[in-house]
Amino acid sequence: MSEVAYSPGQWVALAGEGTWLLVEADPDARVVERCWRLVRSGSPLDPVVEVLLRHARGGACAVRYRPDERRVVLTGDARFAGVRAGTGWLDEPLDPDLDELFLDSGWDPPGPVLPLLGGVVGASALHVRTGVAPRPRSGDEHRATVPKHVEEHRPREDEQVVSAIQSLGGDPMAGIGTWTATRAPL
Repeated sequence: MSEVAYSPGQWVALAGEGTWLLVEADPDARVVERCWRLVRSGSPLDPVVEVLLRHARGGACAVRYRPDERRVVLTGDARFAGVRAGTGWLDEPLDPDLDELFLDSGWDPPGPVLPLLGGVVGASALHVRTGVAPRPRSGDEHRATVPKHVEEHRPREDEQVVSAIQSLGGDPMAGIGTWTATRAPL
């Protein structure tokens, strides 16, 4: 099982089981609603990317990291492990041995790093630990670079953190803007 953390920001992050998006959009935009329905249902990445390419107003990063599909798609200013698509788009397969993934908007200054159990949040970055134990290698070429600000803000085991958990009811978009703050030991 993966562990996900995010830095609050102006873009929107969507986190589902094995699928993560970072989209330049307003939280109440239709593109967010459409993508969330697909992510929540476990859809392959192609339908999600189609929605993003047709309806997103700017940059986006979509990652699916499941046994049936390991892939990243970038558009605009979104970055994945430091790579940016620029004015075009990038669609690449991912190595099955990656233990960390980093999606970044490239715009907001780094802020606190908070845990994310799943759902939709305003974010500037997502950091995902895939749960894959990397195979021993001569180098560390398959490990995504973790930006310094993420390492600096990673909580120690004995710290308590405030996690923002969005409550989503039966309607996938119900609860957007409704947040519950909880204290949880790491």
